[in-house]
Amino acid sequence: MNNDKLFHTVAADEQELMLGLWNRLEGLGYTIVAEADKQHSIQYVFGIPTRQSTTVMCVAHCDTIIRKDGVELMLDPSGNILTNAKGVLGADDRAGVACIMEAIEDYGHRPYVLFTTGEESGGTGVKAFVADRHLDDHLDRVNFFIEIDRQGSDDYVYYSDVLPQAIHAWAKKHGWTEANGSYSDVADLTSHYGIPHINVSAGYYNQHGKNEKLHIAVRYLVPRQIEE
Repeated sequence: MNNDKLFHTVAADEQELMLGLWNRLEGLGYTIVAEADKQHSIQYVFGIPTRQSTTVMCVAHCDTIIRKDGVELMLDPSGNILTNAKGVLGADDRAGVACIMEAIEDYGHRPYVLFTTGEESGGTGVKAFVADRHLDDHLDRVNFFIEIDRQGSDDYVYYSDVLPQAIHAWAKKHGWTEANGSYSDVADLTSHYGIPHINVSAGYYNQHGKNEKLHIAVRYLVPRQIEE
């Protein structure tokens, strides 16, 4: 994914981004299931691949902490550090969204995909998705959830009581180190379906604050690692 796509993903309005992801996935042959709330805001976009290359379902959220003063993206002189001159960048979790789309568009992976809203306010989008039961008919083809919604460059966390040793080994093979985390909306998927998950680093730091930044080189590592 070139930087223009990344910058658009980071800067876009939430609903504009959700509609754009819907269209991009459809253009790649995905079947889309989406749902809006009473205010006609899209709560989730669920992408079902017609040519499946992995039994993974990738998850990321499109909402950000409110960026009160807007977005003015800036790159540092190295061309590798992205910030917002007006405060909160929103790479939490727009970086994760960009990683997933790069894995699909540039690397040819065809995972199941779930983009949500409302993660920063209690996981409202993922809860609506679970309640609507759209994944129920696909449980024989999904055995692992990966959310890309974690600070840093090499962390993985999980929010269930246990994680299969095979997944620990898979994560460590890719250079991720186990850390501690509190919540991301993939936890609701595991709680409901009993399918294991991890949440991995997307390359952002200082999330939710005016000094938030995204290390673009870190973000480029992740799409190659989305595999069985």
